[in-house]
Parts: sequence; C-alpha cells; structure tokens
Amino acid sequence: MTNQPLANLSLSPPGDVDYFQLWVKTGRYYQVDTATVDGVDTRLRLFDEAGNLLAENDDYLTGSPASRMKFQASIDGWLFVAVDS
Repeated sequence: MTNQPLANLSLSPPGDVDYFQLWVKTGRYYQVDTATVDGVDTRLRLFDEAGNLLAENDDYLTGSPASRMKFQASIDGWLFVAVDS
C-alpha cells in the first residue's frame, strides 16, 4: 500500500497495541507515520516475522507526539508495525 492513510483508528483501551503487516522488497525504502489528536502520544515499532525488533520511533519532531519510521528493507517478505501510545 503506497500513500494510503488509515483513518479513524484508536488506541483504546489504554495499553492497546495495533499491528499492521507490510510486504516489503529488498532495497526499497519505506516510511510509516502517525498523526495524532490532542492527548495521544504514539510509538512505532518494526518487527520481522520472528518477532525481532528492527526499529523503533517515538516523537520524531521535538514537541510533537507523532511518530515516524523510515527504513530500507533488507529482505523480501513480511514485516510488522506495532502502534501504541
């Protein structure tokens, strides 16, 4: 999915973690962003199929609770993005 925003998602109840599956290709660059509403501070984590943490981001801009992860895929396959607050 390229440039496809997902809207009206929630991180509720407290402690909720939402997971998204991405098919990636070796050598290609990817970016995942969150946009937040007042009071919501997101964190992004990237995992491989084995559950190993590959990358993480929280508050990519000073003073902003939104998150952004940019990465280059090292495999052809599935990666998983976890979003929590």
